[in-house]
This record gives sequence, structure tokens and C-alpha cells, in this order.
Amino acid sequence: MPRPIQLAARRWRRPRLATILADAIDVVAHGEAIFSPTIAQRLTQYFANMRPVIPANAFPELTEREREILGFIAQGKTNAEIADDLVISPKTVANHVSNIFSKLQVVDRAQAVLRAQQSDQR
Repeated sequence: MPRPIQLAARRWRRPRLATILADAIDVVAHGEAIFSPTIAQRLTQYFANMRPVIPANAFPELTEREREILGFIAQGKTNAEIADDLVISPKTVANHVSNIFSKLQVVDRAQAVLRAQQSDQR
């Protein structure tokens, strides 16, 4: 443990605090981040609620909902998972997927994902 931290720990009479502080400095020095439990929970909720959206200019022929569903397909989600996320029926998702395939002139999910990835690289 670095000498300044040891001295601080003795002054505060909290050796456990010095260990925590030393660990935190080591973690940050290696490029990682430390968040309080409250902030970690907020970040988790924020990212869990994000919906992938393919930019409108990537596929102008697709509706906003179709681009949203294409984003979920690119994440590897099934129609049932997409339906749960969007609170719509799996049949509605299947209809959107069929429209996406038709508009992008692809025959399956793999080709649709490939087209989406190619649009991201432009």
C-alpha cells in the first residue's frame, strides 16, 4: 500500500478505508470506473430501457417501427422477445419482419442483419 495512504489510514484510524481507497486507485489506474450502488442502478436501468434504432437515412424505405424491429433483429432477438419488448403481438412483429425482408430484398434474418451492419459502416 502506498505510504501516503498508510499515513492517512493511521490518522483516520481506519485501516479498512485505506485498503478500499488503495483498491479504488488501482482500479481507476487500470482504466476502469467505480460507481456508487445508486449510480450503478441508474445506469443499469437506463441501458436496459434503451431501444436500438436504425438511423432513418440508412433505410428510408422502412418505417420507424420497422427500423426499430430491424435493430432488435440485429441484436439477435426472436420475434417473441421483440413482441415482449415492444408490447405488441408476435404476429404483428412477424408482419413487420416480412415487410422488412421485402423492402430490403432479403430472404432471412441473417441477410437483414448483414444489411443493417453494412449501413452502420457507411
